[in-house]
Amino acid sequence: MPVDPRIQAALDAPFGQGRDLIASIRPKRGYAAAPGSGPAGETCHSCRYICGVKGNEYASGCAIAKRRGPLGGKIPISTSSPACSRWEARQ
Repeated sequence: MPVDPRIQAALDAPFGQGRDLIASIRPKRGYAAAPGSGPAGETCHSCRYICGVKGNEYASGCAIAKRRGPLGGKIPISTSSPACSRWEARQ
């Protein structure tokens, strides 16, 4: 079975250096999946799941992200981030 090259790089790295590679595979806080794992040339701004963050009219969040902020609201994300694998076009 083929292994993801990022995971293989983490396994081959000297002790203590592979942790950063594994962390780069996990979704970042507030995103539904790892930014950049979606279609090339697309951003979070063009995704149908981008929504406003409650209590902050200038921030945007992901509607399908599982992680929540300390008060239960969406975690603000950058709309200029590369699209994740859960990206869908706006209608």
